[in-house]
Amino acid sequence: MIEVITFPNIVITKKLISQGLFKQVIGSLHNHSIYKDDSLPVHNILDNSEYILFCNKLSEIYGLQPVYEAWKNETGMYYDKNTSANGIRLLTSAEWLQYKDHFELHNDYSERCEDDLIGNPLLLTGFRVCQSK
Repeated sequence: MIEVITFPNIVITKKLISQGLFKQVIGSLHNHSIYKDDSLPVHNILDNSEYILFCNKLSEIYGLQPVYEAWKNETGMYYDKNTSANGIRLLTSAEWLQYKDHFELHNDYSERCEDDLIGNPLLLTGFRVCQSK
């Protein structure tokens, strides 16, 4: 079960996504975490497509329409966001700033937001997901 916090326009995971949930949703081959423990936040994601894959697969599990469409070509990874979809997605930086006082923050991990998908993933970067209402 995923613990969430409900706000008027959005539902957000209370904690960072755990390695256990990440493996359940997209498989253990994608868990590149250095400190392996199903209760710890997933970290050390090597490819931004893994964030998108996780969100889309979790959306499908819950019978929701995936938010992201992703593709790769010779110059890199690209994605489009369907803003009318009701699926699971990463928070934006603005959403994170607006609601961060309600989260269980993890002092050992920074957090990745949707706006950060342009750069390379960082070593100890966890993430949480949300669903717009």
